[in-house]
Amino acid sequence: MNTLKQSKVFGISAFNLLIEGLLMTSKAELPLSLKLEKLKRAINSKFNSKYPSNYIERVNNAFSDVRNKIDDEIYLSRKNNKLTSDSLVIPHFVNDKMELIIPEGLLENEKKYLLQCLKFFIETDNIPDLETFFTNRKNILIDLAKHFKDTIDNFDGSKEREYLVDLLKSFDSLRGGFDISRTSNEVLKSIAVLFTSGRDLLRFIENNEREEIQNSLIYYTLWGSIYGAAILPKTLTESITEDKSNVKTLISAYSKTFGEYQNNKTERRIETESSIITIEPEKKEQVQEDLKVSSTESNTVNEPTEKYIPSISILGSQILEQVEMKKKIKLADLKSFSKSFKTNGDVENLINSQLQDRIKVTKKGSTMYAELINNDQLKFY
Repeated sequence: MNTLKQSKVFGISAFNLLIEGLLMTSKAELPLSLKLEKLKRAINSKFNSKYPSNYIERVNNAFSDVRNKIDDEIYLSRKNNKLTSDSLVIPHFVNDKMELIIPEGLLENEKKYLLQCLKFFIETDNIPDLETFFTNRKNILIDLAKHFKDTIDNFDGSKEREYLVDLLKSFDSLRGGFDISRTSNEVLKSIAVLFTSGRDLLRFIENNEREEIQNSLIYYTLWGSIYGAAILPKTLTESITEDKSNVKTLISAYSKTFGEYQNNKTERRIETESSIITIEPEKKEQVQEDLKVSSTESNTVNEPTEKYIPSISILGSQILEQVEMKKKIKLADLKSFSKSFKTNGDVENLINSQLQDRIKVTKKGSTMYAELINNDQLKFY
């Protein structure tokens, strides 16, 4: 290619002659870069006396070609932008422990670092916004390296550790000078981009692309594990969510994850309740015998009856979690948790049937609230 660019035919660059020949073919399916080149040449033709009469037409046609090419590329991109469960990183809960499965496409070493990086940020979950991240980025990077030390074999003394140490040192250098591209590990590259120029999602994506990180799964999941979906701009997500099958895939993944999480919480709560109310058989018999004796001696003491503890559904657990967190919340806000709630009365009925010993329904004006009962009872998680 360089030889071609240096070659000349009758004093004219052979490379330019080749480009000119491609551009002269009006129906050729040219790449966008050449269509832009054609537009640039059409604009410059104003200063060439050979094209005085049809200058505006040439520029308009060239501009239309560029616009149509961009529209075609966007259409093809969206058409091929199909989500499947295999292409998503979906948390799974096994025996109260979160597990992540990284899709195919990464080298084994990169997969290990991405997996542990995602687990670190998801489980730590103490970074509410961008400002907090960059204010505390040195401590966050140190903690991340400690996590790698605990979870990745031979991290101490490795090139990966050396890379992260040099990244940390660069934070104190006014000149910077840290070479992001000096490692072939794309996950570490993306981590370096995140800690140096990840103040804005679009800029973060652009800098990852500039570093030639091929697998976009890396930088999207890193960002998502820290900040979640709420901070994503609509312009970025609409190309995905405008496809109904993609929306169904996302809803299915969310429902499965949330369902597993709630089931584990419910199982833990039941185990906790069982451990609290269970009495060893011999002790239980002794308690009942003592009470029978007391009943004989006094008519005011009766034999004990087992207290009925209503079971709590997954939906009930969600409501309990919200009320425990906020202490007081409108029934109208809780109604949005499920389509099975048609009115505020439906929410009130569930509370009265499952949560009456922990939540009370109050009313102020026309607004009804679910309010946590402060009776020092055990909370179940």
